[in-house]
Amino acid sequence: MQNLSELSFGKKFIIIFTSTQIIFFSVFIFIGIYFIDLTIESQFNKRIDSLMLQFESSVKTAMISYDLGTLKSVGKQAMYLPDIVSFKIFLSDIKVVDESNHKIVPQKENMFQKEIFASGQRLGKISFSISYDQVEKNKLNIYLILFFIAIFEFVFVFMLTHYISRIITKKTNFLIEGIKKYGEGHYDFKYTNISKDEFGVVAEAFNEMTRNMTELRLQNLQNSKMAALGEMAGSIAHEINNPLTVINSLISKSINDMSQENIDKGKVISNLEKTLGMSKRISKIINGLKSFSRNAENDPLEEVDIQKIVDDTLYLCSAKFSNKNVQLIIDNRTDLTDKISCRETQLSQVILNLLSNALDAVEHFQGPWVKLEIYQSGSSLKIEVSDCGHGISKAILNKIMDPFFTTKPVGKGTGLGLSISKGIIEGHHGKIYYDENSTHTKFVIELPKN
Repeated sequence: MQNLSELSFGKKFIIIFTSTQIIFFSVFIFIGIYFIDLTIESQFNKRIDSLMLQFESSVKTAMISYDLGTLKSVGKQAMYLPDIVSFKIFLSDIKVVDESNHKIVPQKENMFQKEIFASGQRLGKISFSISYDQVEKNKLNIYLILFFIAIFEFVFVFMLTHYISRIITKKTNFLIEGIKKYGEGHYDFKYTNISKDEFGVVAEAFNEMTRNMTELRLQNLQNSKMAALGEMAGSIAHEINNPLTVINSLISKSINDMSQENIDKGKVISNLEKTLGMSKRISKIINGLKSFSRNAENDPLEEVDIQKIVDDTLYLCSAKFSNKNVQLIIDNRTDLTDKISCRETQLSQVILNLLSNALDAVEHFQGPWVKLEIYQSGSSLKIEVSDCGHGISKAILNKIMDPFFTTKPVGKGTGLGLSISKGIIEGHHGKIYYDENSTHTKFVIELPKN
């Protein structure tokens, strides 16, 4: 059975409003019955008091004069009253009149008596019983009328509530549909055929919000890219500066050696070979930067060496790890000649994004480390990026793959994001996920080898 919190707004509205009406009508009927009983009983008691006075005035003079004929006549007249069941008159304690109405067989009757006094002397008493059936019948008729009014009112209110809830649910679903589409990535969605009521105001506000969000999203994405390029440029400049310094030093030594009379060709050749090696290193860094910055969305899938992808990625980020004193551990358990069908640039971008995220997360830890593991599992290639962190909070775990979700400040990171990384990997017929069973923070990429 569903909890109230799990029901739709329309159902909640019906349940709450109907329950309120049931309580209201129950109180209404209870109070109505109470006042009906009170009113009818009061009227019945007033009638009894009136009969008492009427009978007393009729028999008092006859009792004083011992006029038995008059007393018997009063008794017979009492029988003409429709609800009098019996009527008795006592002189002192002697019953002189005893009349009964055999036409009435009451379900319930009440007995009343009245002592008759004159000049402080007790003359006798009158005693009569009256049927209570008509009073009960009158009560029942009023109860039924009250009950049918309540039922009619309840049915009317329920139908009205159901109708209103259907309208509210329809309009709410109209709003929810748009929000879901936007959440699924249809960022150009816009409400049309907007009503003039409050729901229309919300729809207009949503359209305005999505327009602003689109502008803000593009601006943030651009800021992230610029910050990423700036941050990467600093690391790459440092990475390039070292081999350039070595190249300058080797060239200076070669020039100096060649100016000597006795040229040591072996030493010069060795310096030139080292210079060539340094220039190739710089070339790899530049090629890696070009691969990262370009849009490879339309590139075809190609068979690429796994080692080449790892090397190109590490050329871009190894200096960044070194500058921040974060240990980068590489565990490549695949054959160096293994190939995988992929878009090399995109896969390198995803791995770099995971490594950068891990670096940002642990750079302030004591003895920080990040680990890149690559190994074969059945027919799949697994690429795991883990760090010394203690995992991701469950409060945000379900959001980390959502578009534009980030815990980083504006301008921090590679600008790629886990949602885009997820799309890239799924485009390679693979999957990317967070390993909740790991004692540390770990993301896993699974790609089919063929």
